[in-house]
Amino acid sequence: MLDGLLADAYEARGGALVENEAVKQVQARASDYCLTTTSQTIAASLVVDASGKYPNLGGERKAKTYMGIKYHVGNAGLDREAITLVHFRGGYCGTSAIEDGRRCVCYLVTKHEFDRHGSLEAFTKNVLMKNDMLGALLAPENQLWERPLVISNFYFEAPAGPSELPSIGDAQRLIPPLSGNGMSLALAAASTLAKCLEATEHSQLFADRTGLMEDYNARWKQRFGSRFRTGIGIQTITEHRLAIPLLRFAFGWKPLAKAIIGGTHGAPFTS
Repeated sequence: MLDGLLADAYEARGGALVENEAVKQVQARASDYCLTTTSQTIAASLVVDASGKYPNLGGERKAKTYMGIKYHVGNAGLDREAITLVHFRGGYCGTSAIEDGRRCVCYLVTKHEFDRHGSLEAFTKNVLMKNDMLGALLAPENQLWERPLVISNFYFEAPAGPSELPSIGDAQRLIPPLSGNGMSLALAAASTLAKCLEATEHSQLFADRTGLMEDYNARWKQRFGSRFRTGIGIQTITEHRLAIPLLRFAFGWKPLAKAIIGGTHGAPFTS
């Protein structure tokens, strides 16, 4: 829905959408960028990487990877106001109420830990179903989808090296879901890049691309760097064998809990 609104707004300002194409390569030439797609080449004075959580334009990025699995299920008698978090080796599972009396169940696990069980069915049986609450929520008769939504091989570490292209959204970086605010971060990063572009003459976008990237990276680190460090710290704790007592201590002491939450959330912003 948001994608459609953005596309409509872009076209209303005279932009041209190229659909049903995949960008295979981006090269910097003498005076512009050359985009090679599945069927054509396009010249551009500026290219912004919004290719999502998988590195399509920036090459391979090696890091510890994760899997995320989401179900929609019946509420199974839980309090509609309850938001639950279940920890297990290598990850955690959260549940929350959604529309029409249903519940969303999402879990995150390191791919290494998931692969030890060999399959989604085996992981569900050996790990998730051992918890009584998750067992009731994920019982076959309580599931509302034929299959869960699965994403894999994503990561939270910073990209391995500098990129020649400014990136936004998940292409820029993912924050662990326990920190929250991922959509807000994506919108705020786009707003930050827009301000950098406004400060650069359109005719000089390509010539000043190094300065543009330096400006954007500096603003990004100032605005989001500490939030990501805090998020990665929380994620690291959840993977520790003492995660439960550590989290209980951290969030049981209100001043510390307030500081942690504040460290992963920014101030309201306008574009």
